[in-house]
Amino acid sequence: MRCRLGVGVTDAVKNRYINGFQLAVALTSSCAPTGPRTTLAPASPPASARPAPPSATASAVPTALDPAPTRATAAPSSKAPAPGSDEIPPLPPGFIRTADADQTPCGGFSIEHFPDEEDINLRFVRVFRADGTKHYEARGRTMVAGGGERLKSDLFAEFCGDLTLDGIPEVALTEKSVGAHCCYTHYLVSLTSPPKRIMFWEKGDAGTPIVPVRYRSDGPFQLEGRIVFFPAFDPEKGEPGIPYAGAPLVPAVLSLVGGEYRLTSFSFPEAYRRDRQKRRASCQNPAFGCDNEFAEWIDALIIGDWDTEKSTLDDLELKQTLERHAAVTRKQLFKTLGSVERPARTR
Repeated sequence: MRCRLGVGVTDAVKNRYINGFQLAVALTSSCAPTGPRTTLAPASPPASARPAPPSATASAVPTALDPAPTRATAAPSSKAPAPGSDEIPPLPPGFIRTADADQTPCGGFSIEHFPDEEDINLRFVRVFRADGTKHYEARGRTMVAGGGERLKSDLFAEFCGDLTLDGIPEVALTEKSVGAHCCYTHYLVSLTSPPKRIMFWEKGDAGTPIVPVRYRSDGPFQLEGRIVFFPAFDPEKGEPGIPYAGAPLVPAVLSLVGGEYRLTSFSFPEAYRRDRQKRRASCQNPAFGCDNEFAEWIDALIIGDWDTEKSTLDDLELKQTLERHAAVTRKQLFKTLGSVERPARTR
C-alpha cells in the first residue's frame, strides 16, 4: 500500500506529486494501492462466450497486484476516446498500437478500452482470449483527497507486441492523473497465464509516449520514453533559470534486467547520439544551435564526449556555467537514468 506522502514513500513516488494540484491531494491522501487495480481471469476459465455490452461480467479473481476487493462491472456500450498525441512515433514491425475503439488483436488476444462506470472520460483496459473469455483487466489508481473526495486516474493501453521475444506478447499501459502536468505512470504486462507485470515506471511529468526500440541486435527489445530534467542551476547567482516549458526532455531507456524492465539508460549511449543527430538535423544548425544548449549538454554528458563538444559552444559565460555543473549533473543523471550494471529506481 502507498500511504500519505512523506510517510514511508519513496522519492520516486514523492516526485510524482511535485507538479500540478495533486501535491495538495497527496499531502492529505489516505493509503492507495501501489499499482493499477488489476483483475485476472482464472487460467482455465469456463468456456463461456465473451459478454456483450451492456450485460454484467462476473467478478474476477483478485491478485497480489490488486489488494482491493473486486466487484462485478457492467460493460458499457460506448467507448471513451484513446489518448491523442501531436507526435506519435512509429512502432517496429510486429508491434501494434491499440485502437481508439473496438478490439485490437495481438498474439491470440484482443485488447479493448472501456469507459469507467462513474466517469466516461476515464478508461480501463480488458484483454480477452481468442474464445472471448477475459484474460486480464486493469484500472487506474484512486487517490482519496482531504474530505474524502476520490480522484481516479485514467488507464489506457498504448501498444502490444512481443518485447521479450519469448513468444508471448506484452501490453504497455499508461496511467495519467488530472492536473496541469502531472502525472504519468507506465506499466508493462506480459500476457502469460496468469499475466505478470514486468514494468512499473512512475515517470512523473510529461505525457510523452513509450516505444519499443532495438539498440542491440541480440536479446529483447528496449523501451524508450522521455523525462523532464532540471539541472541544479542557481538563478540567484546569475546562472540560467529554466522554466518548465524550456526544460529538456531527456531520453530514458529501459531494458530487461532480472525479469523486469529497469532504467538502464547510460548503457545505451547510441540513444543519445541519435537524439543529438535528430535535433541538429531538424533545426539545420551546428552544435548548440536553435536554443538546444541544455539538451545538447545533457546528451554529451551521458555519451561522455562533453570535453570535446564544449569547444563548439560560443557563449563563454554559458560554457563556464555548464562546465562548473558538469560533474554533479552527470552524477544526478546517472542516479535518475541508471545503467545495466546499476539500474535506477522506477518507483
